[in-house]
Amino acid sequence: MSPIMKELFLKEMDASIWVKVMTGEERRNFHIRCATDKKKTSDGTPECLVPLLIIMCSCWDTGEPIFTFEDMEAIDKLPSTVMGKIFETAAELNGLTQKSIDKKVKN
Repeated sequence: MSPIMKELFLKEMDASIWVKVMTGEERRNFHIRCATDKKKTSDGTPECLVPLLIIMCSCWDTGEPIFTFEDMEAIDKLPSTVMGKIFETAAELNGLTQKSIDKKVKN
C-alpha cells in the first residue's frame, strides 16, 4: 500500500519534499521514542519531538525516507522556517495538532 503523502514546497530551499502519514507501527515508535527521551524543553516537551517527526514523515515522491535517525543533528541545523513548515505539515497530516487532539477528546 502506498503511503498517503502531501507535497510541500520549501521556497527557502527552492525544492519540494513530500510529507507522509505514519503507519500505526511508525506512530507507536514515534511515541515510544518521545516518551523515553530524557532531554526535555522548559515546558516538558521532549527535545527530540520536532526533529523526530521530521525524520519519520519526510520523504521523496517515491515514499522513500529523506532522513535517517542518524540525521538528528543535521536536521537541527536546517533553517527554523524549514523545520517549522515540515513539522506543522507532518503534525497536521498525522493528527498531532492540538486541534486534532481536542477533537478526539470531545468524541
